[in-house]
Amino acid sequence: MKKVILFALLFSAFNISSFSQNTRTCGTMDNVSAIDIEAFEKSLTPILNDYLKNQNEGNNSKKVVYTIPTIVHIIHNSNENVGSGRNIPYSRVQSQLEILNDDFRRTNSDASNTPSYFQGVAADCEINFCLITKYPSGHPMAGQTLPEVGVDRVSTASIGGISNTSSGYSMNTINNTIKPATSWNPNEVMNIWVCQLQSGLLGYATFPSTSTSSTTAQKDGTVMGYQYFGNNSSAFPFHLGRTTTHEVGHWLGLYHIWGDDNGACSGSDLCGDTPNQANSTGGCPNGVRTDACTSGNGIMYQNYMDYSNDNCMNLFTANQKSRMHAIMGSYPRRQTLNSFSSTLCSSTTDINEFANSNINIYPNPTKGNINVSFENNTDATIEVFNMVGKLITSNTIASKNFISININNQPVGVYFVKVKSGDSTETQKVMLTK
Repeated sequence: MKKVILFALLFSAFNISSFSQNTRTCGTMDNVSAIDIEAFEKSLTPILNDYLKNQNEGNNSKKVVYTIPTIVHIIHNSNENVGSGRNIPYSRVQSQLEILNDDFRRTNSDASNTPSYFQGVAADCEINFCLITKYPSGHPMAGQTLPEVGVDRVSTASIGGISNTSSGYSMNTINNTIKPATSWNPNEVMNIWVCQLQSGLLGYATFPSTSTSSTTAQKDGTVMGYQYFGNNSSAFPFHLGRTTTHEVGHWLGLYHIWGDDNGACSGSDLCGDTPNQANSTGGCPNGVRTDACTSGNGIMYQNYMDYSNDNCMNLFTANQKSRMHAIMGSYPRRQTLNSFSSTLCSSTTDINEFANSNINIYPNPTKGNINVSFENNTDATIEVFNMVGKLITSNTIASKNFISININNQPVGVYFVKVKSGDSTETQKVMLTK
């Protein structure tokens, strides 16, 4: 979108209660003042310019692929067992993490739905997410193993000031009561709260801030309506976890693609590779769609930062990636996260791309069979894990140089193939597409 900045228009509030469940609603920009955003952009501009300069000059600085340790706080009624109502099953958490990784790494199975005229700007954002296995610093059980990887189930009975709900909690209650009581160290983990939200709101996130105050820190993270977290067919058309992708995009500094300017054509998401757009997009359009602010190839309703249906979203752009990387490298409660991924997350997500190895894993992507070959006959154990570290299959070979493993019964997504031979262990990421 063209770089025209009208902060007063960009973040005008809207009445959430006027939307129905079939309309995407995001409360992120209602929680950010124009003054805060202006200060944020003033601080980000030189950082982003330096990042882009280094990219354009092709310098020899080490490429960074960020991994964000993640904890999911599931806020549920005191009478709900695991898998019931707001106390969602673990499978939904697993599916959401896989969706985030696919969407931010552009390994999503629907990436092929991006129109040819937008393929050139579609980006692998090189940001991964992992569910933590240990409690972070500051927690009473710091360093101990979580009973449920990446999940903190919290009954309303344990939070003073709230009670069981049938209508959901307001943003005010979540920000000022639930978050302070349940937030974990935001310098080490990304906090995601999953609960029931009022008035049909699907989710919201905190925008990056230069503030290091404890009040700002304990509110930092993403909040999701429990119906829209992970794969959940009953939440159609917002059933594929893309609301979380959208909100994490905000958490990493992205604006709505249309600039929140109510059709004025003067607002901006500050990304030059997203077309100017009048308003948000509803439903799932087909083909080129133009409005009063754009022509040619039309608007990018396939972008995760629009309001299209989940099955219509399939890309972030290169400029959006640049903003997210600049923020991950420099901002409070963002720049420290990557360094904690190795200690807080499962080692199964540590990826070695088999440089200088005699191991070959193919095809990648795969439609079901993973072939592992060695230069010489080898004794080895080959294990396949899903994105959250669950062992899918384990196979052992003795004095062989080839094995084929079938994972066709697993859902589409990212998997890790770990090969153990003697004292050597190496891991490679493989995408199952079917």
